[in-house]
Amino acid sequence: GYNILAHLMGAYPELSIFRRFGALNARNILYLQAELTDLETKLLQAEKVDPESGHINRKIYSRDWRTLSASVDVADGDGTQWRISCVCERSCMNTVRLAGIEADIEPDSAILEQAQITQLSPPNPRDLQFLVKYMRAPSMGNVYLLGPDSDIWEKPNHLDLFAINPKTSDNSLSRLITVVVVDWFHRLVGWRIRV
Repeated sequence: GYNILAHLMGAYPELSIFRRFGALNARNILYLQAELTDLETKLLQAEKVDPESGHINRKIYSRDWRTLSASVDVADGDGTQWRISCVCERSCMNTVRLAGIEADIEPDSAILEQAQITQLSPPNPRDLQFLVKYMRAPSMGNVYLLGPDSDIWEKPNHLDLFAINPKTSDNSLSRLITVVVVDWFHRLVGWRIRV
């Protein structure tokens, strides 16, 4: 299971191949962007209405943070601008419930994390091929995951995969060692070694 796969990936970082979840991350950022755009529109409307209201305190909201923040507590004050600002702040540190688990997501950090993830290199095709073979072959790892992640490495969309430390050279000698020597080692000796 996961333990055998983790030991293999720990010993051989080039086999630490994972999904980026690029579309899911992009969707999350788009939703956060849409929410903040909506709040920004409402805030700009409130900022335009307050100075024209004729109310002495509302006229200075744009210049006096203390008066603006106290507007929700004052009987004749209009706290719309302050409430929207507070909602914007909470949206910037949005609590999202996914399958009953809470996760704090900040749009800026989500964007920066997505930018970092997209910079990670794709796996070496031979390493990906070896990982799939290792997981499926009874003489090698014989790793069968049962959940929806069981075929991530075999799906046709390899563009969504990255490797922690991909091999950069794939010359004839390294191919020979990787494909022939490691394969024979696992057939003759490696299948007896279980982690």
